[in-house]
Amino acid sequence: MIHRIETFTLLLTLVILLVGYSGCGQKTASTTRLGVERLDKQHSTDTLTGTKDPILDVKLERIELPADFNPYYGKSYFGITENNQEPPSPDAYAADPLFWIPGWEIRTECYPNGEVESYQVLPSSETREAHRERLTASMIEKQGGPLTDAQKTEIGETIFAADGLSNLYVAKYFASLGSGAKSTALLYAEKAHEENPDDFHTLWVLAHLQYVQCSRHLENYELEKKYERLAASSYQRLIDMNPNVARVWYEYAKVAPFRAEAITAYEKSFELDPTLYYGDSLERLARMHADLDKKKAVAYLKQWDVIFPNKHALFLIEGIEEDGGWRVGGHHR
Repeated sequence: MIHRIETFTLLLTLVILLVGYSGCGQKTASTTRLGVERLDKQHSTDTLTGTKDPILDVKLERIELPADFNPYYGKSYFGITENNQEPPSPDAYAADPLFWIPGWEIRTECYPNGEVESYQVLPSSETREAHRERLTASMIEKQGGPLTDAQKTEIGETIFAADGLSNLYVAKYFASLGSGAKSTALLYAEKAHEENPDDFHTLWVLAHLQYVQCSRHLENYELEKKYERLAASSYQRLIDMNPNVARVWYEYAKVAPFRAEAITAYEKSFELDPTLYYGDSLERLARMHADLDKKKAVAYLKQWDVIFPNKHALFLIEGIEEDGGWRVGGHHR
């Protein structure tokens, strides 16, 4: 009878735990299940059987990267470009290959006040170039310096409307201009997704721009959480479509609704590609454990320093060991 009671108690506890993890807003079943199984596995193997942690208890070695390594996509560029094309050299797009538009080029604008600015533009044509120059000249005449975000939007939308460009290209153009134009970019990304809801790359552009809106609305809790939920839902669908893209897991971790899911996502991202953002997932994992398990946080930072030796990791380790907290400041690249 005692054994039956103990068995029933154990089963009831497991049911309660599983039910407790199931109420996660817009999470898909597969993503939720992955997070729970991973955490349960860690608990059972680490505590009961002593199985090695796949990140902390394995011997890592320093990773040497080529000079042209791009931290935005690491070893895999699946989904980061249309039709999974290999991104060109960084001088063909503005920083992030997610916003690269095949066939476009980078223009460098020199202004009367001496400032210089670079951004993506359509391949030149005499008609379009003349139109762009007239618009640009009239707008900078009063200020003499770089265009404002609103002015860039006006020029871009006027030219795009005349050329009949796709909503996806317009979204990527505005996304490449900087944070001020991201809201406009999101509007076009939403239109592009409505037109092509099953395209992985289009959904990724949308998810990324939804995530960016979270940080743009930190002063408005409701808006911040709205875009956080939208981004999480989009990333979860991307993971369902292809669970083997490290950067998708990395970005999902930033908007995951629960800490346990964020930890699982960073772990998965690192396991898929330890070179992504120069192993930054290890710093993220250390930060997430710093207030609960300082030894574990230090272990992540030490592993990070092994694969990519950097003073920032040592700076953070020193802060945890000497001050007992997470230090702010310092740079690792």
